[in-house]
Amino acid sequence: MRPGLVFPILAGLFGLLGVILPAPGSFAPAPPGQPSISPSASRCFQLSYTGTDDRWLPATIELTPKPARLFDRPGQRGYWATGSPGFELAAWRTAGRDSIDIGWHRSPILRLPARHAAPGDTLVGRGAPWSYLSLYSAMLGEGAFVVRAVDRPCPPR
Repeated sequence: MRPGLVFPILAGLFGLLGVILPAPGSFAPAPPGQPSISPSASRCFQLSYTGTDDRWLPATIELTPKPARLFDRPGQRGYWATGSPGFELAAWRTAGRDSIDIGWHRSPILRLPARHAAPGDTLVGRGAPWSYLSLYSAMLGEGAFVVRAVDRPCPPR
C-alpha cells in the first residue's frame, strides 16, 4: 500500500468510530471507600433548570430513605425518589462525600451538593447525560445544564 493512502484511510476510520461509538458521561463514580450518606428522613426540593428544555424534567423531587437496590453501586447504596409531575420511579445515591446523584430510567443525571440546607436555601448543581451517543457529543459537552434545588418542607403523607 502506498504511504500516502495510510493517513486518509486511518483518518476516515477514526472519524467513523467517533460517530458510532458511545462515550461515558462526565459523572464518574465515587472512589471506593468514600463515606456514604445514610438518610433518616425524606428531603424535598423544588427544581429549576438553566440551559435545557425543562418540560421533560421534574419540577419537584422527594428523596426518601427507602432503599432502591436497582440504583446500588459497589459501596454506594441507592434510595427511592419521587418526582412530579410523572417521575415516580426515580432514585438517588451518594456520589462521594459532598454530592448526590438523582436519576430515573433513561434520564440525565442530576448532581447536587449533599449538604443539609435550611428550608428555602438553594443548592446549585449540574445535570448531564449518563452517557453520550458519540465521542463527538462528549467532546462538545452536549446536553449539560445547571440545576437549582430549593430545599422545602415535604408534604405530609
